[in-house]
Amino acid sequence: MSKEKKRYYWVDLLKILACFLVVINHTGGYLLEFAGTSNFGTSLFYMIEFVICKIGVPLFIMISGFLLLERNNNFCDIGKKIFRVFVPLFLLSALVYFKANGFGISEVGDFIVQFLSDPLMVPFWYLYMLIGLYLVTPFLQKMVSKFEVKDYLYFIIICLIIPSILPVISAYLPVSFSSNFTLALLPICVGYYVAGLYLSKVPLNKKYRNIAITSMIVFFGTFLCSMLVPYIIDGEIAYTLDTWNYITAVIPALSIFYLFRYYFENKKIKEKAGKVIVAISSVTFGIYLFHTFINYKIYDLDIMQSIFTFNPCVGILVLEILTFIIAGIITYILRKIKFVKDFL
Repeated sequence: MSKEKKRYYWVDLLKILACFLVVINHTGGYLLEFAGTSNFGTSLFYMIEFVICKIGVPLFIMISGFLLLERNNNFCDIGKKIFRVFVPLFLLSALVYFKANGFGISEVGDFIVQFLSDPLMVPFWYLYMLIGLYLVTPFLQKMVSKFEVKDYLYFIIICLIIPSILPVISAYLPVSFSSNFTLALLPICVGYYVAGLYLSKVPLNKKYRNIAITSMIVFFGTFLCSMLVPYIIDGEIAYTLDTWNYITAVIPALSIFYLFRYYFENKKIKEKAGKVIVAISSVTFGIYLFHTFINYKIYDLDIMQSIFTFNPCVGILVLEILTFIIAGIITYILRKIKFVKDFL
């Protein structure tokens, strides 16, 4: 059955997880803003969230690769996808810029220059990258259509694993790698993109499941130790591995993608549960767009400050969940508007 006709609930669940992890990534900092780093328990909770949430964007990229690379997308199809991403990106960027700088002829020119050069809000960087991925999708489709298993593995090793290891080595050892070497490699985001398609083809068995679980624990643990050890020694949290394209995020992301397939691909979903899953999954793009407009407003509420005072860890969880829910409700309502639904 084609991907256009079959509902992949495991993908919907993965999208929901990825979206919530992105919310955590852009909201978790309020925990340290409120409590600082003097309390070990609070700091450890923050670090655990921080480590796990870095796989949010990689999961989104792999999902896109799985859903798009085997479809017959022509340049017209790709153009429509780019347009649907560009419009909300442009409008929300304009809202942010003109709210901060006022509206005038000179401001319009400045906005265009800044919009083309850098995202107006941190989360928007992903949308710029997504547009680029869409542009190269037709060529990647033709390439991977000829791939055998060994080709996928070679591609992922060269374009994802090796480039994600080199900067980690440079971070901890007095050695650097020439950019003239990595210049010829495809971007890591393309590696994730193709990995999503490959992992959708890997057989589901206990051996691979155990490898995925072990790998996830080892690399999450390594990432956590890279933050925790310096904190124990000098009281400062280290952000040396703070990125989505280091091996400490790559391996857990690949593992989680496979594990969701393993546990949910063949699981029967009841009709009502399926509708709820699909409904939440359908608003994840809107949640991604709106969550940073919402989280700080919720954080400033007196009742939220009271929850943080009672327990900062409980407070940050409530803030993250409320941000996700409220952004989802707003998106759900906006999607009722016919011409808006196409862009959310």
